[in-house]
Amino acid sequence: PPPPPADAPPRDVVHNHQQEKPVGTGPSAPAMDIWQRAARRLDGMLSDLALLAVAVEPLGRDKWRIVFPSGGNHACQMCEQPERKQQLLQALRAEAGRNIQLTMTVQPGTPPVPPAQDSPSAIRARRERELHEHPYVKKLCEVLQGEILRVDLAATPATGPNGKPITTNAE
Repeated sequence: PPPPPADAPPRDVVHNHQQEKPVGTGPSAPAMDIWQRAARRLDGMLSDLALLAVAVEPLGRDKWRIVFPSGGNHACQMCEQPERKQQLLQALRAEAGRNIQLTMTVQPGTPPVPPAQDSPSAIRARRERELHEHPYVKKLCEVLQGEILRVDLAATPATGPNGKPITTNAE
């Protein structure tokens, strides 16, 4: 295609299903790839924080919006600190071959809630229930015409004759 007129605004184009997206209309896979390579050039926590970004939105040839996931306020704030941002800009310049201005934002919404950890008593109750429902235990109770009154869990897993831990799951 012919080059754009000299007075035309710069455009980054993302090819998605044969459609062109003008500047600032969404994430860019090539920009994200450059961002991730730049972040990997860094060491330690800054690299880890920068790699938490979920999208890079070009706002022009030399300006990008880095998007962190909802709940990523800490990562965003840490990357925006002047000294850290300067390190990010230097790594980005080395990867992209040009200076790129950065703005950082966090996706709206509530952060995902990690699953609650079971309490020790809930874990014990679950293990006892698993033992009660184990086919061998059921058969033993049936043959002996008995019932389970108490379950004492070992502090360390029991091992069978083959040296492997005995599991309570029916296999």
